[in-house]
Amino acid sequence: MKPLISSFRFWAERVSGRFWKAELRAGIPRIGVFGAALATILVSSLPQEAQAQLLEQYLPANVTGYGSVSGVPVLARQRPEFDPAGIRYGTVVIHPEASTGVGYNSNVTGTSGGAGGVSINTTAAVIASSDWSLGSLTAFANVENTEYPNLSNQSTTDWSVGGAGAYQVDRDTLLVAASHLSSYQQQTSLAALTLTTQPVPFTVDDFRLGYTFRFGRVTLTPNVEMSIWRFGNGEFQGITVDQTYRNYNQLQGGVTGTYELTQEIKAVGVVRGFNSHYVTPQAGQPSRDSTSLQILGGLNYSTNAVWQYQALVGFEQRNYAASQYPSHTAPLIEGTVIWSPTGLTTVTGLIRREIEDAANVPQVSYVYTLGKLSVDHEYLRYIRLNGYIQAQNAEYQQNGGSQTIASVGGGATWLINRTLRASLTYDFSNSQSSNTGTNVGTVGTVGTIGMGNYNVQTVLLSLRFGL
Repeated sequence: MKPLISSFRFWAERVSGRFWKAELRAGIPRIGVFGAALATILVSSLPQEAQAQLLEQYLPANVTGYGSVSGVPVLARQRPEFDPAGIRYGTVVIHPEASTGVGYNSNVTGTSGGAGGVSINTTAAVIASSDWSLGSLTAFANVENTEYPNLSNQSTTDWSVGGAGAYQVDRDTLLVAASHLSSYQQQTSLAALTLTTQPVPFTVDDFRLGYTFRFGRVTLTPNVEMSIWRFGNGEFQGITVDQTYRNYNQLQGGVTGTYELTQEIKAVGVVRGFNSHYVTPQAGQPSRDSTSLQILGGLNYSTNAVWQYQALVGFEQRNYAASQYPSHTAPLIEGTVIWSPTGLTTVTGLIRREIEDAANVPQVSYVYTLGKLSVDHEYLRYIRLNGYIQAQNAEYQQNGGSQTIASVGGGATWLINRTLRASLTYDFSNSQSSNTGTNVGTVGTVGTIGMGNYNVQTVLLSLRFGL
């Protein structure tokens, strides 16, 4: 999925002058609160990891309502001689892009001694945006195909479409967004179901509505979001593994408040509520339905100075409809620190901690923790270098054990001209798992999650074309 993310990151840089901070987490987490995209100070400290939520990882950041974020200076810098100009029709600017690449994955299936294979990656994307005096409208579409010639059952085709609009009402702002995503959960994902021998398909339909009220130094953003998740079946050694028990609908709403302490510093408060309803539960298994409440508070410091930061701390209380599942309370952290020692180098630190739904029934949820440090450097005006180190941990309920994935990687991008750019990336990850529980699961029902220790190395050389 990384070429898809790189594709949209490219457009986020070019079209809006903003950097898509959402980093890849390949698990299947809950979609994030829409108010985060509405608040100008990015109240949720989003992925990416400016946004750990799934849609914000896979959809373009410059679409209002799907992860618009402040720029990282090195990557957000305008480069007129290398930036695609787009195709203009009146007030609408269209940015098409396509890419092709070849790489190698040392462990496609994510198992000890798993098979490796050559990968062929092809992507196409288009984003159209219009900016008017009273609002804006954006639409996007993309498709990515990843082929493994010697492991055809691991090949995938992902795509998404969507759009969003913003309308200015005096000093206030109305935002509406909708999207459809069709993708796959890989076996190498954190918290993936291991009782499958190929990626598990899933779709998400997402609808968002929010309104930002501005009262002097105070900003209030109520919001509501509906997301519909549907999973296709997996496969284990030729036997179908039912995944429909993971189908659920989630309704969430919240209010984000900010107070401008100074021109650079804002106090932030967030209250979010979630209701998750699993529509096709397994026979004889307790309901996975739940309700959650999150309360967070913190500060946002945003200037063009050497340091920028945004940090929220709080807690989440999750209660389940079934008495077999105890309530789950955990402290939450969402934070980003950006250090720009020079105009050519940016260092970004990310930390995140939250409760997520597990892929199988016995371990109904887990606490997800992320820490990441990344460096972006403009070696020459047309050569960009980057590197990162990251650790992810999933700590499961119900005696479910834990999984940790440590990763390191980097790459280089050559901006050839306004139309072409080439990139080379390398990533290494190590997964370590422990399971103190006794549940193993059976074919056709559930399975263990992330059990096994293995390494994965990937390398990708790609060429992208943009107008």
